[in-house]
Amino acid sequence: MKTRAFLVVSLLLWVSLASINCRKQKNEWKGTITKKDGVFIVKNPKQPVYINAEFKFEQDLKIGQASGKPEYLFSQIRDFDVDLEGNIYVIDIKEKDIRVFDKNGAAESQNGKYF
Repeated sequence: MKTRAFLVVSLLLWVSLASINCRKQKNEWKGTITKKDGVFIVKNPKQPVYINAEFKFEQDLKIGQASGKPEYLFSQIRDFDVDLEGNIYVIDIKEKDIRVFDKNGAAESQNGKYF
């Protein structure tokens, strides 16, 4: 189960990197956004923005291990998030804790305990 959670975190990080890579292209969205009676109406054009988009996944960061230090072992990841400073918060629902990692993937804890 811990290996599965490790794979989930790795996959989510790769998907995040792919979406950042797509933003680097210079294509412009040709749709419109209007507001009517307090409701935003979005109209997308028939022609996609990225016609020949190619994705290349490269591992940038890996958090988690199959065995080793407990702060890097996951049981059942429920969610994760990243703050403006790049700190990574991982919710392990089975272990009932929130793990905090810096932007380089190093575990942070207070007095040896998780949050």
